[in-house]
Amino acid sequence: MGFVLLIEETPDGQATHSWQRVEDFDLSHARHLSGGDKLSGSIVFTATRQRDCHAEFNDCQNDCLGRPLAPGYEHVLTPTLRRCLHEHA
Repeated sequence: MGFVLLIEETPDGQATHSWQRVEDFDLSHARHLSGGDKLSGSIVFTATRQRDCHAEFNDCQNDCLGRPLAPGYEHVLTPTLRRCLHEHA
Protein backbone atom coordinates (compact mmCIF):
# COMPACT_ATOMS: atom_id res chain seq x y z
CA MET A 1 0.00 0.00 0.00
CA GLY A 2 1.34 3.43 -0.90
CA PHE A 3 0.37 6.99 -0.24
CA VAL A 4 0.18 10.19 -2.26
CA LEU A 5 1.09 13.51 -0.68
CA LEU A 6 -1.05 16.32 -2.06
CA ILE A 7 0.23 19.87 -1.66
CA GLU A 8 -2.18 22.52 -2.81
CA GLU A 9 -2.26 26.30 -2.71
CA THR A 10 -5.25 27.96 -1.05
CA PRO A 11 -6.78 31.18 -2.42
CA ASP A 12 -4.87 33.24 0.17
CA GLY A 13 -1.51 31.84 -1.04
CA GLN A 14 -0.94 29.40 1.82
CA ALA A 15 -0.08 25.76 1.18
CA THR A 16 -2.04 22.84 2.55
CA HIS A 17 -1.12 19.19 2.44
CA SER A 18 -2.88 15.89 2.88
CA TRP A 19 -2.07 12.22 2.43
CA GLN A 20 -4.26 9.93 0.34
CA ARG A 21 -3.98 6.22 -0.27
CA VAL A 22 -2.82 5.50 -3.82
CA GLU A 23 -5.93 3.44 -4.44
CA ASP A 24 -8.08 6.48 -3.57
CA PHE A 25 -6.11 8.98 -5.67
CA ASP A 26 -7.96 10.09 -8.79
CA LEU A 27 -5.77 11.73 -11.46
CA SER A 28 -8.80 13.32 -13.10
CA HIS A 29 -8.87 15.77 -10.17
CA ALA A 30 -5.29 16.87 -10.90
CA ARG A 31 -6.20 19.81 -13.15
CA HIS A 32 -2.58 21.03 -13.21
CA LEU A 33 -1.51 18.06 -15.33
CA SER A 34 -2.51 19.84 -18.53
CA GLY A 35 1.07 21.14 -18.79
CA GLY A 36 0.01 24.66 -19.72
CA ASP A 37 1.46 26.51 -16.71
CA LYS A 38 4.79 25.23 -15.43
CA LEU A 39 4.29 26.88 -12.03
CA SER A 40 0.84 25.43 -11.41
CA GLY A 41 2.12 22.10 -10.12
CA SER A 42 3.47 18.72 -11.01
CA ILE A 43 3.65 15.11 -9.96
CA VAL A 44 6.89 14.06 -8.30
CA PHE A 45 7.67 10.38 -7.78
CA THR A 46 9.55 9.56 -4.59
CA ALA A 47 11.30 6.56 -3.12
CA THR A 48 9.21 3.84 -1.58
CA ARG A 49 11.79 3.23 1.12
CA GLN A 50 13.67 5.44 3.52
CA ARG A 51 17.11 6.40 2.20
CA ASP A 52 20.27 5.69 4.14
CA CYS A 53 22.22 8.83 3.28
CA HIS A 54 25.29 7.79 5.25
CA ALA A 55 25.49 4.48 3.37
CA GLU A 56 25.04 6.34 0.07
CA PHE A 57 27.86 8.70 1.07
CA ASN A 58 30.14 5.79 1.97
CA ASP A 59 29.37 4.06 -1.34
CA CYS A 60 30.08 7.27 -3.25
CA GLN A 61 33.34 7.84 -1.38
CA ASN A 62 34.46 4.25 -1.95
CA ASP A 63 33.57 4.58 -5.62
CA CYS A 64 35.57 7.79 -5.92
CA LEU A 65 38.56 6.46 -4.01
CA GLY A 66 38.53 3.33 -6.14
CA ARG A 67 39.29 5.34 -9.28
CA PRO A 68 42.76 6.51 -10.22
CA LEU A 69 43.55 10.13 -9.47
CA ALA A 70 43.54 12.28 -12.59
CA PRO A 71 46.97 13.39 -13.80
CA GLY A 72 48.07 16.70 -12.32
CA TYR A 73 46.02 16.40 -9.10
CA GLU A 74 48.63 14.78 -6.86
CA HIS A 75 49.13 18.12 -5.09
CA VAL A 76 45.69 17.85 -3.41
CA LEU A 77 46.61 14.70 -1.52
CA THR A 78 46.82 15.00 2.24
CA PRO A 79 48.48 12.24 4.28
CA THR A 80 45.03 10.93 5.25
CA LEU A 81 43.84 10.91 1.65
CA ARG A 82 47.05 9.20 0.53
CA ARG A 83 46.41 6.47 3.13
CA CYS A 84 42.77 6.08 1.98
CA LEU A 85 43.80 5.80 -1.64
CA HIS A 86 46.45 3.23 -0.73
CA GLU A 87 43.89 1.19 1.28
CA HIS A 88 41.42 1.21 -1.64
CA ALA A 89 44.01 0.32 -4.27
